[in-house]
Amino acid sequence: MSINVWEGETLALKVMLIKATANRRILTAGDATCPVVSNANDVCETMNWWTKRREGQTRFQGHRNVIGGR
Repeated sequence: MSINVWEGETLALKVMLIKATANRRILTAGDATCPVVSNANDVCETMNWWTKRREGQTRFQGHRNVIGGR
């Protein structure tokens, strides 16, 4: 048996899990309990990191556009 280790971007995955958890009643028509549990501080910290990361990506893309990058 082989075990595959996740080597991708974990922040994006964590944000998607937080969003799915927050919208679980819509996603499951209110019928399922959520197996994902997060504490409020962790959710807040993760979403702050996500916002900073997106702002950084936007600035980086702006700089690339100025110098003619893709």
